[in-house]
Amino acid sequence: MNGMPKAKSSSKSSEASLGISLDQSIKDLLSRYPVDAWRFLLPDLARKLGDPVSWEFLRSETRKHDLQRKGYVMDLPIRYRFAKGNELVVVVLVEHWATSRSVNLHRTAHYVLDLMERDPGCPVVPVALVTDLKPGAIPERLKLDDLGGGDPILTFRHRAQVVAHEDLKTWHRRSNVVAAVLTMALRGAMSMADRARLAFLDLEKLVDAEEVQRLSPLVFQVGKLDAEEQERIKAMKSTLPEPHFFKLLKNEGKMEDARKMLEHGMSWDVITDITGLKPADLKKAEKPAPARKLAKK
Repeated sequence: MNGMPKAKSSSKSSEASLGISLDQSIKDLLSRYPVDAWRFLLPDLARKLGDPVSWEFLRSETRKHDLQRKGYVMDLPIRYRFAKGNELVVVVLVEHWATSRSVNLHRTAHYVLDLMERDPGCPVVPVALVTDLKPGAIPERLKLDDLGGGDPILTFRHRAQVVAHEDLKTWHRRSNVVAAVLTMALRGAMSMADRARLAFLDLEKLVDAEEVQRLSPLVFQVGKLDAEEQERIKAMKSTLPEPHFFKLLKNEGKMEDARKMLEHGMSWDVITDITGLKPADLKKAEKPAPARKLAKK
C-alpha cells in the first residue's frame, strides 16, 4: 500500500473497541513526554531555543469573569523554561479535524487571551495537533477589519502541526517518543503493517517494555484500527524485523491455548507439537514479572 493509509469516516468504533479516549490518551502522551512533545509540536522553535530545562502544566480552566456563565477548559497549557531565561507557554489543542467547519479559532483565541492576562509579557504559542489520517483544510487566522480602512482591529493566528504532513522517515531518525506513537498517521509510502512494526521497533529502543505495552493501544488508535484489523496486521509478513511486543502477544495467545489443552487432558507431547511450548515455558510465564520503572525523559 503506497501513500497514506485510507481514513475511515469515524474513529468512534475503534475507540470503543479499544476502550480508550483518543483525545485523553494523546494529552497523556504529551504530558508524560513534554520534551519530545516540544520537539514534535514546534520543531522550528525547538531548533531556535533548544530543549527546555524545566516545565510546568498550567491550570486548564480559563478564568470566569461572569460566574453564571459556562467557562472554557483548555486541552493542555504547558509553560516551558529555557536555559537563557526565555519563557514560553505552549497551548496544545488536541483536535481531530476532518473539515474546516469543525475548527473553532474563536475558542482558541479566548484561551490565548486568558493566558496573556494571567501572565503579561510571557509569550504564548497556540498550536493544534491534528492527527487525522486525511485532514481537511485548516484555517489559520481570524481577522476583524476596520470599517474606516485603517489597520485591522484584531488579527489572530494559531499554529497547526498536522501529523499527516510530517515525513515518517525524518521523524524515525530523530528518536522521538511522540513521533513514534503517531507513526500510523505520518506521511510516507509504507503499508499499515510496516508502520505498526516500525512504531514498536522505535518504541522498544526508547522506552521500557512496560511502557511499550501501555502505549500500544494509542499506536493502533491513531491508525483507526479495530481489534480485528490489529490481529490481521500482526499476522502479515514484512521485510522489517518483528518487534518483541508482537512476539509477546503471540506467546500470550499460545500460553492460553496450552492452558486450555491441559485442562482437556491433552499430553505435553501434543501441546508442544501444536504450540511449540514446553512445560517450562508455561511455568516461566506464570511467575510474576519484576517491577520495571518508567523510562525517564
